[in-house]
Amino acid sequence: CEEGYYKYDESKCVKECPDTFRKNNETQSCEKCIENCRKCSEKATECEDCEDGYSLLTEKTCGGCPEGQVSFKKVCIDCQDQERCVKCNSNNIRECLKCKDDFYLQPNKTCLTSCDPGYYPNEDNECIKCVMENCAKCDNKECYECMDDHYLFNNTKCPKECPDGYISVGKQCVQCSDPKCLKCSEYDLSVCTKCDYPNELLKNGKCVKECGEGYVQEGQECANCIEGCKQCGNTILCEICDTENGYYFLNGKCAKWRPGI
Repeated sequence: CEEGYYKYDESKCVKECPDTFRKNNETQSCEKCIENCRKCSEKATECEDCEDGYSLLTEKTCGGCPEGQVSFKKVCIDCQDQERCVKCNSNNIRECLKCKDDFYLQPNKTCLTSCDPGYYPNEDNECIKCVMENCAKCDNKECYECMDDHYLFNNTKCPKECPDGYISVGKQCVQCSDPKCLKCSEYDLSVCTKCDYPNELLKNGKCVKECGEGYVQEGQECANCIEGCKQCGNTILCEICDTENGYYFLNGKCAKWRPGI
């Protein structure tokens, strides 16, 4: 080719080499740049600008950015947290979009070894907020542990107090054995501590319609009459003594009859 022109495609002489080629002044020809490179430097093996869809790597070649880097204006740059972040936001390298294995993407776009309370990891290791309010540990369907001062109910709710018919045992709401109980003992689920008053009264750990003989109603509970009393108006004075078992009325109380006295 004439001076100022470069041999291209074996049969052409051009003044400017097309994209993906560089001017080689020694051979006065258009030298092919490395693969996927649109513009190379003084060396065909060192790229300056990659073709669309490719980014400039640190070794001056073109390809996809490796883990821990992101393409910014077709150049691969480091994410801020390369140790834990696989892919970050090209407009904000502090924001991670995907974490490495064994790390979880937090709502604030950082990577930690576990999700914060109230969040669970999905299949992409992203921390998703629990649907159930006040839930500390969950999955996409159920809650397994509630926040402090809340109790797990049926793996679906975390109330501050267990509903009627349940008692808090540890951090869970456990159902009482007797369906009539509103509340029961955490040490013995069969022992009622509160009934559906006024429909039911509490008597010796059970819920009953009426107190019956030897008892008197005091508020929401059945209290024992004094010893030997069959019917009383309060727990101090008796109205009718249990004569069948040898008690007789004496000054508002019941005394045991003893032969010869």
